[in-house]
Order: sequence, then C-alpha cells, then structure tokens
Amino acid sequence: GTFYWNTGIFLFRAGAMRDAFAAFQPGIWQATEAAYNAATSDLSGLYMPLDLYSAIPSTSIDYAIMERAKGIAMVPAGFRWNDLGSWQSLLDVGPSDKDGNVIVGDVVAIDCENSYIRGEGRLLSAIGMRDVAIVSTADATFVAPVSHSQHVKKIVEQLEKSGRLETRFTPAHDRVIESGAWRQRVHHWLFDETLPL
Repeated sequence: GTFYWNTGIFLFRAGAMRDAFAAFQPGIWQATEAAYNAATSDLSGLYMPLDLYSAIPSTSIDYAIMERAKGIAMVPAGFRWNDLGSWQSLLDVGPSDKDGNVIVGDVVAIDCENSYIRGEGRLLSAIGMRDVAIVSTADATFVAPVSHSQHVKKIVEQLEKSGRLETRFTPAHDRVIESGAWRQRVHHWLFDETLPL
C-alpha cells in the first residue's frame, strides 16, 4: 500500500514528553503533579490519594500528545504486524497446541478447542471449552466467546459505572491484590507502567 500504520510504539526523552504534556495537556499534567505531590510514602512505596489520582483525565498518548507534537519523525519498518486488537488475533499469533488452544500460565485444559486460556498466578482449569477467551488475573476473571471481542467495552463501561477500580489500575503480575487494595495498584501503575518515561 501507499500508507503507513501507527503501531503505537513511541520513543522519546522524558523531558520532551514532560514538555509536551505541559504544552498540549496542561490539565493532565497539573492533575498528575497534584496527585504526585500529595502522595505519601513508606517502605513499600509511594501512594497517591485516590480522589486526586481519579481526577487525572484518561486519554491515549496518540490523541493527547502525538497528534499535536512538532518535530517528530516516523521510522518505516517492514515486518509482520498484528494489532492484537481481538481475542482471535491472540489465537492467530500465539503458540497453539494440537487443538488450536493458546495456553499461557498455569493452566489445565481438557477437551478444549480454539480457545485463548490465560492464567496469571493461581491454577486455571477448563473443560469442554470451544472458541472462548478465558483470562484470570490476580484481581479479575474474564470469560467470553472469542467472537465477542468487540463487546469487551461493555464490561469496562459497566465496571466504570459501578465505580470498580479494576478499570483504572492494573495489579502487578507477581502480587495477589486483595479487594480494596488500590494503593498497590497505583504504585504498580506509576512505577512499573508509567515511570520512568
């Protein structure tokens, strides 16, 4: 074709991104700074107040910064690419067993076919599943037909309406998160996923 696809892979200096947020998204920058400055710390980490952290607007880096930034460059690359935007795409790229299942983690699958089954932490067992995605993490379990990828947004919307934290924070892979333990999620998000830029 005659077009390029944004893979969402960005490289930048921390100072350049800080300056871009200050210029293009001062509300996000100021809210983040307020939450960070109000944080408390102890031996286990830094904890931002939930109300201040929750006040930080949520948007993608594409819309917030990259569409407005000047002095950026694109590096063309030719390689196989899958946007991994659906359960089917995970099935297509993952190593599958003889029954077409992609199994990740501590999983026992019996008589299952064409399914994406991922267990993080404790054992996940499945019997007789066909064309489903099952993902079990430290704080949540998701089960749906592979064909319903486009409906995941409905679950997220329902969780957000009910005030659940699972949509705002990602627990650390190696920790078991207890209900209401939002501080560990904030710490993981800030230090493992966000910083250092």
